Amino acid sequence: MLTSYYAIHGSHVDAVAISAVVPSFYKGRRCTKLSPNYSIFSEWKSTKDNDRFTYRFGEEVLSGLDPNEVYSELGDNAILLCYEKPNDFCHRHLVASWLMRNIPHLIIQEATSTTRSGFQFY
Repeated sequence: MLTSYYAIHGSHVDAVAISAVVPSFYKGRRCTKLSPNYSIFSEWKSTKDNDRFTYRFGEEVLSGLDPNEVYSELGDNAILLCYEKPNDFCHRHLVASWLMRNIPHLIIQEATSTTRSGFQFY
């Protein structure tokens, strides 16, 4: 499994959008249950408090999900997409960390190019 952003992998066959809103060009799969709700996102936009976002996203979104079911739904080859570049704070990194904490064999990497090579580990 990989993570990336729309500008790089938005047209990839394995892409899965996990943001609440997607770019107009995006036509791929979506998994909105992994999206931050409007309240969490709005608070973060106004405060840029990453710790608060991380806490709320964990409590209000991830805690209500079964990581094994989510992983099964996404599939091994999924590329989880959001808007932010690899080194920016983004909820896809929180999702990746949550999945790896709860599914011991799972390794998720950040795709840093348009190919499936050139990855960063979390």
